[in-house]
Amino acid sequence: MWSEEKTEELKRLWLDDLSIREIARIIELPYESVRFKARKLQLPIRGVGRHPDHDSTSKRVREKTKAQRITTQFLKLLAAEVRNV
Repeated sequence: MWSEEKTEELKRLWLDDLSIREIARIIELPYESVRFKARKLQLPIRGVGRHPDHDSTSKRVREKTKAQRITTQFLKLLAAEVRNV
């Protein structure tokens, strides 16, 4: 189930600060599998107890990820409008 490529992709996406759910969707594996693998690989803990001002990189990544989410939402709305035309 976990190829070397998927493991490397998990590490890259994790460092890009994507959520476990987003990573699972991208690498096409179950949420729990991704969560367990991240824990097994001892990837850095995110979220709880982390203050965003302590790491400017995470702030930049968060802003990029937010922009990607907004773009994705826009494209979904646009696709829905096209279907309704």
